[in-house]
Amino acid sequence: MDGETLTKPFAIKLLELTRPYQEMFTRYRKRTIVGITVQMFAQLNGINIISFYLPSTLAAAGFDNEKSLLYTAANALPYTAATVVTWYLADRWGRKPLLILGGES
Repeated sequence: MDGETLTKPFAIKLLELTRPYQEMFTRYRKRTIVGITVQMFAQLNGINIISFYLPSTLAAAGFDNEKSLLYTAANALPYTAATVVTWYLADRWGRKPLLILGGES
């Protein structure tokens, strides 16, 4: 067997899997817009905004720079711990049960 006969089926499968980005905005326009806006609001309303503005907010409240950075780090520790736990649970339980559990609460 030569290399061409082995790679030809994989090249055909790769061509079947690739789709142009235009299809995302024409055929799946509503899904794409919903997905983009959900991710946008998750970023704008989430911990990223708090973590970004917390040092300057604490400094404006009268804390010195060292304490404001220390409190920001203390704020990031539970966030990081929750992320690690979520990764573990997603790998162990699977995503579907976690989504159902999140929808119930």
